[in-house]
Amino acid sequence: MANISLEEAKAMVSHEAIEKLKEVVSPKQNIDTSSKVNNDIIMAALCTAVGNGVIKPISIDERMVKLLNSSTNTVSANKLGDILSHIRITQPDMVCVITLKSGDMSTDIAEWVFTGPSVYFNKIFEYVIDKFEITPSLIRTEMVKMLKTTIVNNVAQFVAKYSQLTSEEAKRNESISISTITRLVNMSNHLLVAEFKEM
Repeated sequence: MANISLEEAKAMVSHEAIEKLKEVVSPKQNIDTSSKVNNDIIMAALCTAVGNGVIKPISIDERMVKLLNSSTNTVSANKLGDILSHIRITQPDMVCVITLKSGDMSTDIAEWVFTGPSVYFNKIFEYVIDKFEITPSLIRTEMVKMLKTTIVNNVAQFVAKYSQLTSEEAKRNESISISTITRLVNMSNHLLVAEFKEM
Protein backbone atom coordinates (compact mmCIF):
# COMPACT_ATOMS: atom_id res chain seq x y z
CA MET A 1 0.00 0.00 0.00
CA ALA A 2 1.31 3.44 -0.93
CA ASN A 3 1.87 6.05 1.72
CA ILE A 4 -0.35 9.14 1.49
CA SER A 5 -0.10 12.43 3.28
CA LEU A 6 -2.60 13.65 5.83
CA GLU A 7 -3.80 16.30 3.36
CA GLU A 8 -4.37 13.65 0.68
CA ALA A 9 -6.33 11.53 3.16
CA LYS A 10 -8.47 14.54 4.17
CA ALA A 11 -9.19 15.30 0.52
CA MET A 12 -10.52 11.76 0.07
CA VAL A 13 -13.12 12.13 2.84
CA SER A 14 -16.38 13.93 2.06
CA HIS A 15 -17.76 16.76 4.20
CA GLU A 16 -20.74 14.56 5.13
CA ALA A 17 -18.43 11.77 6.31
CA ILE A 18 -16.46 14.21 8.45
CA GLU A 19 -19.69 15.52 10.04
CA LYS A 20 -20.85 11.96 10.75
CA LEU A 21 -17.45 11.15 12.29
CA LYS A 22 -17.71 14.23 14.52
CA GLU A 23 -21.12 13.03 15.73
CA VAL A 24 -19.75 9.56 16.46
CA VAL A 25 -16.70 10.73 18.39
CA SER A 26 -18.46 13.56 20.23
CA PRO A 27 -19.51 12.46 23.69
CA LYS A 28 -23.26 12.32 24.16
CA GLN A 29 -24.33 14.93 26.67
CA ASN A 30 -27.05 14.12 29.14
CA ILE A 31 -29.17 17.24 29.11
CA ASP A 32 -32.37 17.43 31.15
CA THR A 33 -34.17 20.78 31.11
CA SER A 34 -37.23 19.48 32.95
CA SER A 35 -36.30 21.38 36.13
CA LYS A 36 -36.43 24.69 34.29
CA VAL A 37 -39.52 26.76 35.00
CA ASN A 38 -40.28 30.43 34.40
CA ASN A 39 -37.39 30.74 31.96
CA ASP A 40 -36.53 34.12 30.53
CA ILE A 41 -36.84 34.36 26.75
CA ILE A 42 -33.16 33.64 26.14
CA MET A 43 -33.03 30.54 28.34
CA ALA A 44 -36.23 29.29 26.69
CA ALA A 45 -34.70 29.87 23.24
CA LEU A 46 -31.47 28.14 24.27
CA CYS A 47 -33.35 25.07 25.56
CA THR A 48 -35.41 24.96 22.36
CA ALA A 49 -32.36 25.31 20.09
CA VAL A 50 -30.49 22.54 21.91
CA GLY A 51 -33.57 20.32 22.02
CA ASN A 52 -34.36 20.61 18.31
CA GLY A 53 -30.75 20.36 17.13
CA VAL A 54 -30.29 23.94 15.91
CA ILE A 55 -27.34 24.05 18.30
CA LYS A 56 -25.43 20.91 17.39
CA PRO A 57 -24.01 18.58 20.06
CA ILE A 58 -20.46 19.39 18.96
CA SER A 59 -21.13 23.04 19.89
CA ILE A 60 -22.21 22.23 23.44
CA ASP A 61 -19.45 22.31 26.03
CA GLU A 62 -19.51 21.10 29.63
CA ARG A 63 -20.37 24.57 30.96
CA MET A 64 -23.46 24.75 28.75
CA VAL A 65 -24.50 21.25 29.83
CA LYS A 66 -24.23 22.36 33.48
CA LEU A 67 -26.24 25.51 32.74
CA LEU A 68 -28.97 23.57 30.95
CA ASN A 69 -29.14 20.92 33.68
CA SER A 70 -29.29 23.48 36.49
CA SER A 71 -32.38 25.21 37.83
CA THR A 72 -31.06 28.54 36.52
CA ASN A 73 -33.76 30.14 34.42
CA THR A 74 -32.08 33.34 33.22
CA VAL A 75 -29.24 34.21 30.86
CA SER A 76 -27.44 37.51 31.42
CA ALA A 77 -25.99 39.57 28.58
CA ASN A 78 -22.45 38.49 29.58
CA LYS A 79 -23.46 34.82 29.71
CA LEU A 80 -25.14 35.10 26.30
CA GLY A 81 -21.91 36.55 24.90
CA ASP A 82 -19.92 33.61 26.32
CA ILE A 83 -22.42 31.06 24.99
CA LEU A 84 -22.44 32.56 21.50
CA SER A 85 -18.64 32.81 21.40
CA HIS A 86 -18.32 29.13 22.20
CA ILE A 87 -21.04 27.98 19.80
CA ARG A 88 -19.59 30.07 16.96
CA ILE A 89 -16.32 28.12 17.13
CA THR A 90 -18.10 25.16 15.49
CA GLN A 91 -21.17 26.96 14.11
CA PRO A 92 -19.80 30.32 12.94
CA ASP A 93 -23.15 31.55 11.59
CA MET A 94 -25.06 31.07 14.89
CA VAL A 95 -26.74 34.16 16.32
CA CYS A 96 -29.35 35.01 18.91
CA VAL A 97 -32.13 37.17 17.51
CA ILE A 98 -34.42 39.10 19.84
CA THR A 99 -37.57 40.42 18.19
CA LEU A 100 -40.15 42.89 19.43
CA LYS A 101 -43.55 41.81 18.13
CA SER A 102 -47.06 43.19 18.19
CA GLY A 103 -49.35 41.70 20.82
CA ASP A 104 -50.96 39.33 18.31
CA MET A 105 -47.50 38.37 16.93
CA SER A 106 -48.55 39.43 13.41
CA THR A 107 -45.96 42.18 13.05
CA ASP A 108 -42.24 42.36 13.80
CA ILE A 109 -41.56 45.86 15.11
CA ALA A 110 -37.81 45.69 15.77
CA GLU A 111 -35.05 43.11 15.80
CA TRP A 112 -31.64 42.84 17.44
CA VAL A 113 -29.03 40.28 16.36
CA PHE A 114 -26.33 39.17 18.80
CA THR A 115 -23.16 37.31 17.84
CA GLY A 116 -21.01 37.68 20.98
CA PRO A 117 -18.57 38.00 22.60
CA SER A 118 -19.78 41.41 23.83
CA VAL A 119 -23.52 41.54 24.39
CA TYR A 120 -25.48 44.43 25.87
CA PHE A 121 -29.25 44.75 26.16
CA ASN A 122 -29.12 48.54 26.55
CA LYS A 123 -30.27 49.35 23.01
CA ILE A 124 -33.31 47.09 23.39
CA PHE A 125 -34.11 48.70 26.76
CA GLU A 126 -33.75 52.22 25.39
CA TYR A 127 -35.86 51.40 22.33
CA VAL A 128 -38.65 49.95 24.47
CA ILE A 129 -38.61 52.94 26.86
CA ASP A 130 -38.84 55.37 23.92
CA LYS A 131 -41.27 53.38 21.78
CA PHE A 132 -43.84 52.90 24.55
CA GLU A 133 -43.10 56.18 26.36
CA ILE A 134 -42.43 54.35 29.59
CA THR A 135 -42.02 56.36 32.78
CA PRO A 136 -41.69 55.28 36.41
CA SER A 137 -45.24 56.49 37.11
CA LEU A 138 -46.62 54.50 34.16
CA ILE A 139 -44.83 51.42 35.47
CA ARG A 140 -46.33 51.90 38.94
CA THR A 141 -49.81 52.31 37.42
CA GLU A 142 -49.76 49.54 34.82
CA MET A 143 -47.26 46.90 35.92
CA VAL A 144 -48.80 46.57 39.37
CA LYS A 145 -51.73 44.82 37.66
CA MET A 146 -49.41 41.92 36.75
CA LEU A 147 -46.58 41.80 39.30
CA LYS A 148 -45.81 42.18 42.98
CA THR A 149 -45.32 45.70 44.28
CA THR A 150 -41.65 45.08 45.15
CA ILE A 151 -40.85 44.04 41.58
CA VAL A 152 -42.79 47.00 40.20
CA ASN A 153 -40.91 49.43 42.46
CA ASN A 154 -37.53 47.91 41.52
CA VAL A 155 -38.28 48.27 37.81
CA ALA A 156 -39.60 51.83 38.23
CA GLN A 157 -36.52 52.84 40.24
CA PHE A 158 -34.21 51.29 37.66
CA VAL A 159 -35.92 53.15 34.79
CA ALA A 160 -35.65 56.44 36.74
CA LYS A 161 -31.95 55.82 37.52
CA TYR A 162 -31.12 54.79 33.95
CA SER A 163 -32.84 57.83 32.44
CA GLN A 164 -30.53 60.07 34.50
CA LEU A 165 -27.38 58.57 33.00
CA THR A 166 -25.77 60.76 30.37
CA SER A 167 -22.79 58.85 28.95
CA GLU A 168 -22.95 55.73 26.80
CA GLU A 169 -20.27 54.18 28.99
CA ALA A 170 -22.32 54.70 32.15
CA LYS A 171 -25.36 53.18 30.44
CA ARG A 172 -23.35 50.20 29.20
CA ASN A 173 -22.10 49.59 32.74
CA GLU A 174 -25.67 49.15 33.97
CA SER A 175 -26.65 45.51 33.97
CA ILE A 176 -30.06 45.17 32.33
CA SER A 177 -31.81 41.84 32.45
CA ILE A 178 -33.87 40.62 29.54
CA SER A 179 -36.58 39.81 32.10
CA THR A 180 -36.91 43.50 33.00
CA ILE A 181 -37.22 44.42 29.34
CA THR A 182 -39.75 41.64 28.77
CA ARG A 183 -41.87 42.92 31.66
CA LEU A 184 -41.93 46.40 30.16
CA VAL A 185 -42.85 45.02 26.74
CA ASN A 186 -45.62 42.83 28.18
CA MET A 187 -46.94 45.77 30.19
CA SER A 188 -47.24 47.59 26.84
CA ASN A 189 -49.26 44.69 25.36
CA HIS A 190 -46.47 43.56 23.05
CA LEU A 191 -44.18 40.52 23.00
CA LEU A 192 -40.44 40.01 23.07
CA VAL A 193 -39.15 36.72 21.70
CA ALA A 194 -35.70 35.19 21.29
CA GLU A 195 -34.39 32.60 18.87
CA PHE A 196 -31.05 30.97 18.18
CA LYS A 197 -30.50 30.43 14.48
CA GLU A 198 -27.86 30.41 11.79
CA MET A 199 -27.75 33.49 9.57
